[in-house]
Amino acid sequence: MVHQPATTLSQQQTVTLIATQDYGNQLLFTKEASFSHPTTALHSLQQVAKVNTTYGGGFVNAINGISSTFRVGSDQPQDWLFYVNGILSPIGSQYYQVHEGDVIHWDYHYWSDTTASTAIIGEFPEPFLHGFQGNTYDTSLVYTQNVQEIAQQLRSTLVDYGIDALLVSIDELTKDIQTTHNLILIGTIEGHPLISDIMADASDIGLFIRWEESQICTYDALLKCNQRFAEAGCVIAMQNHWNPKGNMHGENVIWMITGTTVEQVQQACFVLCEQPDAFVHAASAIIVEGEIVKVP
Repeated sequence: MVHQPATTLSQQQTVTLIATQDYGNQLLFTKEASFSHPTTALHSLQQVAKVNTTYGGGFVNAINGISSTFRVGSDQPQDWLFYVNGILSPIGSQYYQVHEGDVIHWDYHYWSDTTASTAIIGEFPEPFLHGFQGNTYDTSLVYTQNVQEIAQQLRSTLVDYGIDALLVSIDELTKDIQTTHNLILIGTIEGHPLISDIMADASDIGLFIRWEESQICTYDALLKCNQRFAEAGCVIAMQNHWNPKGNMHGENVIWMITGTTVEQVQQACFVLCEQPDAFVHAASAIIVEGEIVKVP
């Protein structure tokens, strides 16, 4: 179910504006701004930073002097992409109308047609709290039986944030929930069928954390495998590719709380619930022997 915003665009809106580089690894600024009139993501950014635009003002070319490196024929272009409450926007910043509580995160990173972090984990509990364009979606925690207690722990955390998430056993999952809800998939990589399906398509999806030859592999921004782990936990986000509109729709998302063993899943869930600041601004992350590594 889609939940419409309770407020109108004519009311006061307070938003958080973030700018980072390299998938959240370098923080440039975090600022709050308030508006008493309808405001776009672009206009809100212009209130807190020096912004240069191109293409008739529709594309952010530079923020505080850090400029796009895109050129025709360039093999490593870097640009400013923006996320609203952890969701990569499918519409331009000049068209996105901000809503109360929005977290608008601009990140300067390499991109290509084969890489796209369509959602990020670094604004938790977003996007489950405020969604996109003021619309929120029902959230379901889809778990396998061996991690039911872990799913219950995560649900308690979400409820504390004001998010009334549903607990759904994988055996009870319906097509309607799978396609229209925010999904938080909880289970081991090989033990949860939906996680296994996603990992089988990880290269096509453009994930930076993949399951290859019974190991967790992390990829850098240029899609080069840089580390392999026999045991690790993971927190990964993407837009829900089971949504009939495709995987860049600005609606519902998939998060995976997973790992090589139940113990690793538990560790990933514990960090998300008890130490969410460890993931701040990150695209995705793995947890190895208690160490949290942002990916890419």
